[in-house]
Amino acid sequence: MVKRINLGDGASAQSVLTNYRGWVSQLTEDDKERLSKELEDLIYHGQLLSDQGASFKSKRTLTLGEKRVVLSARFGQRSILDRLLGFLGG
Repeated sequence: MVKRINLGDGASAQSVLTNYRGWVSQLTEDDKERLSKELEDLIYHGQLLSDQGASFKSKRTLTLGEKRVVLSARFGQRSILDRLLGFLGG
């Protein structure tokens, strides 16, 4: 079974690991470390691009032991109203 973890603006690796602590507790220490590094990498790049006004969307599939996890990241997604206000200079 594949576990899906969604990431977005305001996410941190520690908060994600805390939110999924039941699932994460079943992983080995090496797999936990690998998951943490992947989360930090995705969040860092997503926040970096978002801070510059760009959007960032990425999906990574990891195999951790016998478990699979899909990290789905969306950063910098603005609503249509925010885009219109930006276009109109508001």
